Amino acid sequence: MKKTFTIIALLIGVISQAQSLTDSLVAYYPFTGDTKDHSGKGNDLTAHNVMLTADRNGQANAAYLFNGTNSYLGLTSASSLFLDSYSYSCWFRIDALPNQGTTQAIMSVGGDVKDNGFNLSNKYAGIYSGIGSWTYLKNSQATASVDDPSFNDANWHHIVATRNNDSIIVYLDGAKLGSDYTGDAAGYTGQNLGFYIGCRTGNVLFFKGVVDDIRIWNRILSASDVTQLFNSTATSVKPIGASYVLNLYPNPNSGSFKIDCNTGENLSYKIFTSVGTEILTGKLSKSQSFDLNQSGLYFISIFDQNGYLLEKKQIIVN
Repeated sequence: MKKTFTIIALLIGVISQAQSLTDSLVAYYPFTGDTKDHSGKGNDLTAHNVMLTADRNGQANAAYLFNGTNSYLGLTSASSLFLDSYSYSCWFRIDALPNQGTTQAIMSVGGDVKDNGFNLSNKYAGIYSGIGSWTYLKNSQATASVDDPSFNDANWHHIVATRNNDSIIVYLDGAKLGSDYTGDAAGYTGQNLGFYIGCRTGNVLFFKGVVDDIRIWNRILSASDVTQLFNSTATSVKPIGASYVLNLYPNPNSGSFKIDCNTGENLSYKIFTSVGTEILTGKLSKSQSFDLNQSGLYFISIFDQNGYLLEKKQIIVN
């Protein structure tokens, strides 16, 4: 009898965990040959100059290709997606970086004055570079954003943004990328109010690449939710595991720091400046020292032997 109760308890736990990612889901687009909303909320999209293509697992006609010029998926009556607090999730692959000084919108919710979404930038406004997420505040024209300036590869990646009236938090491939203070609910104003994939509201800032498996929740996903989501949907991308422990110290530092790793796996590293310029690359040993000559903000990315991103850390040199 005890074994029976134990099995039932385990099954309930598994079912609860499986259901947690459907709680408060208001839009879900697996793009399995169509642009329908599979959340049951009826937020179906209209296609404009897009093409079905293979997804991250090589399955044909299971993702959408955007040409970077005039292709997008759109929904003009999207008021149910104008949320004070939200979580966005998306799988994407970049086919071309934006020109220097410009940005592209992978997805956008709102109007041409205030919207929220995922973007890919190349020193846009002299500040923003790499992959990230932005949000407008409801009661001012201020924004909050998080981006990864070292990001410039053409592999499949998973990005999540959670936002409430305290902060926006962004995760890349299941790991926390960073956060920014909001202090207000999200804003949605202007012309062309709606939900767009492959461009920004108003049919501008077109994205060139492939997008798949977009989800929107009317709640904040926890860090464990994000890890579960990434691990459950990652096939061609290495899932997060506990097979290694990596420590970087001291951080902040005065130019010298050390990385210790407990695994003998063949790891490599790349170090980038805050604007995304690669300055160091090489193989990572179990214990390795580094020296950076100039003060500033840096990022180090750690890859496994197959080139999959394992971890990304921020380095502060005083």
